[in-house]
Amino acid sequence: MIRKQIPAEALINLRQRLDILPSRCRERSLLVEETAVLYGVSTDTVYRVLRQYSRPKPINRSDSGSPRKLSSTEMELYCEVIAAMKIRTCNKKGRHVSTTRAIELLEDSGMNTPYGFIQPAKGLLNKTTVNRYLKTWGYDHLTMTRQPPAVSFQADYSNQCWHFDLSPSDLKHVKQPLWVEPGRGNPLLMLEGKILVSKSLSVDKDRTTLPTLISALFYDLSADKEIKIPKVGEKRERELRDLVKKGKKPVALFVDEAHDLHYSTLTGLKRLMEVVEDGGGTLSVVLAGHPKLKNDLRRPTMEEIGYRSTVFSLDGIVGSQREYIEWLVSKCTTELTQISDILEAEAIDLLAMRLRTPLQIEQHLTLVQHGVNKPSIRQLKLYPYMSTEKV
Repeated sequence: MIRKQIPAEALINLRQRLDILPSRCRERSLLVEETAVLYGVSTDTVYRVLRQYSRPKPINRSDSGSPRKLSSTEMELYCEVIAAMKIRTCNKKGRHVSTTRAIELLEDSGMNTPYGFIQPAKGLLNKTTVNRYLKTWGYDHLTMTRQPPAVSFQADYSNQCWHFDLSPSDLKHVKQPLWVEPGRGNPLLMLEGKILVSKSLSVDKDRTTLPTLISALFYDLSADKEIKIPKVGEKRERELRDLVKKGKKPVALFVDEAHDLHYSTLTGLKRLMEVVEDGGGTLSVVLAGHPKLKNDLRRPTMEEIGYRSTVFSLDGIVGSQREYIEWLVSKCTTELTQISDILEAEAIDLLAMRLRTPLQIEQHLTLVQHGVNKPSIRQLKLYPYMSTEKV
């Protein structure tokens, strides 16, 4: 049976007509169906041929990146030996044996290695090929003799909050540490800080404005005893930009109860971050608040802030309300008192299902114990085993 094929010209014409139409347009499927009927094939065949035809062809060989005369294991072994010869023969001026000379030594005399005696045949190793794989696999002399990089501290997870400050360590009080070298004096240990943290302590969040948060940055970042904050806006932002740049470290501003901030204050914080970044510094703002803050950031009027924000939801005890109730009752009663003597299993299940926060749970248990919620007393069967002061 002769296999039916679609001409290349028809595929090109079909592809051009499909590119003009939107991705979910009905006319696209109609064009594919008409082409399938015209050439006597199924629509799946048309789609498959379009995918294959539009796929770019690789310009490299199928065995590109792997040696042809030797296996990858053997070539890597020879590269390791040659790299070790270069490091061993390196003098104080940084000069070492060349790749060509190292190949000649291996071919003439061989080399004893932990894997045994190796001696490649003459003409098996080529200088160009060996140099290419030395650089590809990281065995070149520059990479092998490079000092390990100084890696900045970084937490593995988002909840691992570490803060280091540049201050003398307590170990400086040791009279004679074990690592002191004679004739070099006593070392002074320091803790290196990677980030500067600022926190707004304003209590009246409803009236907290952008100048208030800028003042918090000045108080936390400035090293002067008497801090003078300019009252003129332009001068204030310019001095803050220079202050952050002078610190040479990223700055993080923490604002608690951020759900009470006005939207204009949030917009001002975004613009302040752009001003600091324009001056060569880095300013990040961490907003902590109720779920209302997340809902406010999703509003259309706040998309300028919401699209630039990363939201992390802390669920608290959600999913573990029953364990929290049992723990709370155990802390508020004596050791001999069982939780079944105070709350029935159905009552615990009801509280765990209806309540979500520790504040709600403590409030309801307190109201029940004081006799405010009469129906809950009959339902929960709460007996006078709990201490009022502890609750």
